[in-house]
Amino acid sequence: MRRALLVGLCLLVPALALAHISGNASPLAANSTQEITLNVGHGCEGADTSFVRTVIPAGVTNVRAMTSDFGRATVEKDMTGNAIAVNWVRADADLIPEDTNFYKLVIRARLPNAPFTTVFFPTEQRCKLEDGGVAISLWTDTTGMPVDAGAPEAAPSIVLVPAHKNGWHQITVPVAVSNMAVYFSDAQIVWRGNQAYSPVASVNALISTTPGVTGLTALAANDQIWVKY
Repeated sequence: MRRALLVGLCLLVPALALAHISGNASPLAANSTQEITLNVGHGCEGADTSFVRTVIPAGVTNVRAMTSDFGRATVEKDMTGNAIAVNWVRADADLIPEDTNFYKLVIRARLPNAPFTTVFFPTEQRCKLEDGGVAISLWTDTTGMPVDAGAPEAAPSIVLVPAHKNGWHQITVPVAVSNMAVYFSDAQIVWRGNQAYSPVASVNALISTTPGVTGLTALAANDQIWVKY
């Protein structure tokens, strides 16, 4: 089966809360309420998408689903009343004869207080075919590793960063960080001892020309850093 769904997560947040939002997984402040948008770029096997189910991971709470022009949204809950999935169903009368449309499916939820982690939203997509069959694409892999042909594709995900306001913050990093840009794309500068990192070209130029200061390219677990946003 040809995997035709291009799914990403873009987080629609106020510009003051987080900058540089993209159509793929972008860093979001942990322990905050955000709108999570599942971007469905394609149907399957040339057919329009008829159903999408997204699993709500542990720690994501206060889930509210938005009905869109795609179709009605419903929230699945377990026996204790916790949201476990969101389903979007496109009415048969609204299905179009070709795979030509792009859909945005929105969930509003509170994210867990787990900065420097990745949260996955395993997703199932279904499309009704002309012969009466149903094509299914699974976007459920949470390993972050390349998958074998025919296996489920990578699940949509978001990266969590510490909640912050403009100014200086002292942070203890709980895990190793090999790619500074993933977690500090909206920072002005990050300091660890006499090492510094900045995603801002002008600041980065100052780092490279300041005597006694070297570039900071990675962090170890339990490193203490100073970050200015």
